[in-house]
Amino acid sequence: MSLTLPTQKTFSFLQNTTTLLKNHFSKITTKQLEELKKTTVEEASKFTNYNFREYFKERANDLFDDFISKNETNEEYVKQFYDDRKSELEVIKRQVLIGKLYPEQKFVKEN
Repeated sequence: MSLTLPTQKTFSFLQNTTTLLKNHFSKITTKQLEELKKTTVEEASKFTNYNFREYFKERANDLFDDFISKNETNEEYVKQFYDDRKSELEVIKRQVLIGKLYPEQKFVKEN
């Protein structure tokens, strides 16, 4: 029984396949952006303060709608936008939690 060593062609094939898979899975789809928008708006809706709640809901809708309507093709820019919005979502989640720890008096408009 003899072992055969992989050839340069085999290594090249593996590198190309790995690159293709990485590029395929690193692409951010419109569906992922829509899902992140939905999650962000849902989290923003949990603010107890009316002004914060409405500001962050409106901001999320505007940012995502503008970005999606541009139909951006630069993958790095799309990935950067997605990562930025993802980190903003984490900030919103933390702020909602803090807001629930220290409740405020409601505005007349909220009653």
